[in-house]
Amino acid sequence: MVAGAGRRGGGSGRDPGPRWKASFELRESKLHPPWAGQGTVPRTALLERLEASPAARLVSVVAPPGYGKTTLLAQWAQRRSGRVAWVTVDRRDNDPAVLLTYLATALDRVEPIGPELTRVLASPGAAAGASLVPRFVAGLSSLTRPVTVVLDNLELLVNQVCLDAVAEVALRLPRGSQLALASRARPPLPEAPSRARGRLLEVGADELAMDEREARALLEQAGAGLGDAEVAELLDRTGGWPVGLYLASFGGPDEGRRAATAAVAGNGHPVTGQPPAALLSRLLRNPGL
Repeated sequence: MVAGAGRRGGGSGRDPGPRWKASFELRESKLHPPWAGQGTVPRTALLERLEASPAARLVSVVAPPGYGKTTLLAQWAQRRSGRVAWVTVDRRDNDPAVLLTYLATALDRVEPIGPELTRVLASPGAAAGASLVPRFVAGLSSLTRPVTVVLDNLELLVNQVCLDAVAEVALRLPRGSQLALASRARPPLPEAPSRARGRLLEVGADELAMDEREARALLEQAGAGLGDAEVAELLDRTGGWPVGLYLASFGGPDEGRRAATAAVAGNGHPVTGQPPAALLSRLLRNPGL
């Protein structure tokens, strides 16, 4: 699906037609949070923490697979009054021209960006990364209101020029803006200055682990009827790891307990261990995780 510059008006649903067209085919799904279907558990406490931290210019959400990083940021984006530019990163974004084209498209849907930048990005054979990044950053000056930029799956970004571009975006967005990063590993970005000034908000596996209320909601929405003692046991065995808890929804309580226990026991504590690829392939398709 070829995506142009898309909508203006901060996600109002009104589409006045494309302002510009990228020089390559864009995947529209990369520019939207994933659909959160039935069974998604609201992460109320974490959302309140995010909303209570408007001064945090950088929001870093880091945890192993299955902790609900994407779900949390998608729920947060729904609360941000439409001024959210979302990009789901994949390995092709290690080309600076590709990454910045997606970023420009996402930002342009919130508020029109500078015409010079769109011409550079839309031209065949966009400029090399070394010269493109400064032009892109300069183009951010056309933004007049705060915006939230979300980059999901940042662990797939390994090109240093692209990582430098992300750092520059964090510095050059309009005052009051926030850059949110979701990653399985700590992003190799300069965090010390932001942390020292209280402008870095970090959410890790400990915070993403579900509490008893959230665990019960996940299990009930998945159709697993467990008693208080069984829920408490699963929380203890999984450490609140949402994938482990979700496993408990398969079959009866005993079967679910054995599946969750095996998933954790076979791979160490969920905070430090990695679930097997086959298991993740099945479970991570669940938008509630």
